[in-house]
Amino acid sequence: MKKKITAVMVTAALTAAFAFTAFAGEWGSDEKGSWYKNDSGSYAREQMMVIDGVTYGFDQSAYMVNGWKQYDSKWYYFEPGAGNQVSGWKQVGDNWYYLNPNIGNVMQTSWQQIGAKLYYFQEDGSMVKAGTRFYVGGFAYDTDDTGAVKRNVTEEPGNGRILIYESDGRIKYKNDTLLTGNKAAGNDVYVYLTENNEAVKTDTATAINDAINDKKDELYEKYKEDVRSAANTKKFTDRQAKWEEKVRRQLTELSASAEDITAYILEVEYGQYGDSEWGNEEDNEEDNEWD
Repeated sequence: MKKKITAVMVTAALTAAFAFTAFAGEWGSDEKGSWYKNDSGSYAREQMMVIDGVTYGFDQSAYMVNGWKQYDSKWYYFEPGAGNQVSGWKQVGDNWYYLNPNIGNVMQTSWQQIGAKLYYFQEDGSMVKAGTRFYVGGFAYDTDDTGAVKRNVTEEPGNGRILIYESDGRIKYKNDTLLTGNKAAGNDVYVYLTENNEAVKTDTATAINDAINDKKDELYEKYKEDVRSAANTKKFTDRQAKWEEKVRRQLTELSASAEDITAYILEVEYGQYGDSEWGNEEDNEEDNEWD
């Protein structure tokens, strides 16, 4: 930490030294802009200068800078019209920037801890906008409605997903459909959200597919128990309708497609699903109530 503080102090000192102080002189202007003439007769040119306690920027043609200007590989912003160097947060167009007052109002990029919040500024200095998912080093991050990176919270956005935001903002993902069918392994299935998200896609697809197949097996056993056992009885039609209704409801909850559900129902009812076909089973005479 001492080394970091020392580096900041040195950077600030160098930046301050780069902004010359004018002790006398006068302002002038023409149709192209404003300039500052020193008492020596020279003009402030391609430099920053403190005039009456305010820092201004001047370009190669000696005109006062309005807007962005790079000095010594660092970017600064000067208020259009007034010309004063901006410090702290600044909105330019639709974007927000941070001109760090601790290091001479230099435009910041990359990760920045400002107060208690963490922000990410892109290569052009613009802050990642509020409500945005972005990627750094392959990992996914989300911003809240203020533009700060979400940290130390857990969210359940729906569709069986749980998002855990770690202290550095990286996002861990859990697909709770893995828990369907009492899959104990589901308790430990967390993966980081990454730029390609292949791990998450695989995890999601596998989890949902496993859950659907397990539910189909469960519903098939229920069909044999409640419906097929009532074959050739007056109860058969009513039980089959209730079973179909249950199938459509429960498989839809697991994101099975309507086409897949219909195909499954037909396979079961025509004896093409499971361990046996209709023709291989004995008719149940016990509940035979046909007239």
